[in-house]
Amino acid sequence: MCLVANSQNDSIVATRAICADLDMKGNVYYIDSSYELCKQTKGVTTNRFSLTNYGEGPVIDASNPLEVFVFYENSGILLIMDNNLNPVQEVNLYSANNIRVQGFGRANDGKIWVFDANSYTLKKYDRTGTLVTESVMLNKGSEQKTKGINKIFDNGALVAFQQGQQNTLVLNNNLKVLFNKANNSRLVGLEGNAILEQDKNTLNKRDITTTNKQTKTMLSSSINGEIVCAIQGRMLMLNKHTLKLKTY
Repeated sequence: MCLVANSQNDSIVATRAICADLDMKGNVYYIDSSYELCKQTKGVTTNRFSLTNYGEGPVIDASNPLEVFVFYENSGILLIMDNNLNPVQEVNLYSANNIRVQGFGRANDGKIWVFDANSYTLKKYDRTGTLVTESVMLNKGSEQKTKGINKIFDNGALVAFQQGQQNTLVLNNNLKVLFNKANNSRLVGLEGNAILEQDKNTLNKRDITTTNKQTKTMLSSSINGEIVCAIQGRMLMLNKHTLKLKTY
C-alpha cells in the first residue's frame, strides 16, 4: 500500500514494505509484500514495476539517482533499471562465479560490489559479471552472524560495509583497510570521511580519519525502528513493514 506523505519530518511512505533505499535527491524506492517495486517522490508514487518473476531476498541500491540496482540473494540476478523503473540490463553473478554474497552495493563508478563469504573478500565486478578487483581476506568467520545481505556504501573515495552483524570496515579506493572495528552499531550510511551508524534509538556520525575513531556525534535520537539508510539529512526507517521517511 502506497501512502501520501503527511510531513517531511516524519512521513509514512508505505505499510507493506520488505526492503527499501533512498537516493541523494530524496526519492524513495521500495519493494512491497506483493513484490512490486515502487518509486515515491515527495510523497507521491510515480512509478511501479512488478518483480514477481525474479526470486527471493531482494536488496535495493539507489545510491545513484539515475539508476537503481535490485539484487536477488537466492538467484544471483542483478536487475539494473533507470530511475523511471524501466529495465536496462540483467546480470547473473552466480552463473560464472562461485560466490556466496553477504554484502552488495553499487560501486561509485557504476560497477558492482560484493562481499563474498566463501573467500572472505570484497570483490568488484563489471556489468558482465567479470571480476575486476579483489581485496585481501577480511575477518574470517565474522560473516557467520549475518542474517540477509548487508549493503555496501561507496562515495567515490571510501567503501564501507558491515561484515556480519558487528564488524564495520572502511576501505579506500585501493582496497586498503582504513577502519576495522567490532561494535554493536549498524552501519547505515557513508558521508564524506564519516560513517553513519544506528546505536539502538540514535543515529550517530563517526569520522574515521580522526586519531580517536571512537568519537561519535549524535545526529538524531528517539528512533523507533531500523534505519534502512541515511543520506544528506534524510533517513528511511523500517518498523515491521511500515516505512517512514524522516529528516535529521
